[in-house]
Amino acid sequence: MLPFGQAGFPRARELRCKCLKVFSSGILPGPIASVDFIPEGPHCVRPEVILTRKDGKQFCMNTTMPWVQRIIQRFTKRNSNL
Repeated sequence: MLPFGQAGFPRARELRCKCLKVFSSGILPGPIASVDFIPEGPHCVRPEVILTRKDGKQFCMNTTMPWVQRIIQRFTKRNSNL
């Protein structure tokens, strides 16, 4: 069964950025559950980083900030050792 939208047309995958607002500061990471990296592509002109805390709150992070890059590196290194 194919997923269909209105008027019987197949649903297109979302071709837009997931992050409408990005945070550069003011976010206390707390215990991090996951860090998702979405590279730029036809859906979005910039890479996106979505930080999910263990309490379920999600934040889109500014990938140009050094402290965000450190979180990404630390989380990537931790998960590659598993």
